[in-house]
Amino acid sequence: MAAIQRTGDEKRSPAQPFAVGCLLAIPGFFGGGMIAVGIGKIVDGLTRCQPAEGWPVCNTPAYLLVGAVAGAILLPSVVVWLMLRRKGARTTGNSDRS
Repeated sequence: MAAIQRTGDEKRSPAQPFAVGCLLAIPGFFGGGMIAVGIGKIVDGLTRCQPAEGWPVCNTPAYLLVGAVAGAILLPSVVVWLMLRRKGARTTGNSDRS
C-alpha cells in the first residue's frame, strides 16, 4: 500500500466556507446584541436617560434586536468573504499580501 502524502493544497469542499459561516451566525447574533447594548449605554449616558428597573438601557429591545440581527449577518458574511478571497488567491497564484 502506498502512503498518502498530504500537501498544503488539499482539495476542500466548496461548501466549507458556508458551513463555517452558518456556525458563526450564533456567536454573531449574541455578540452583536451585546455590542449594541453597550452602544445604548453610551447613548443613555449622553442623553441622561434613566432605564427602567431591571433593564440595562432605555429601549433595550430595540438596541438588542438591531445589534443581534446585524451581528448574525455581518460576522458570517465577513468570514465567508475572507475565506473565499483567500481560496481565490491560492488557486490563481495572485495575492495582495506581501
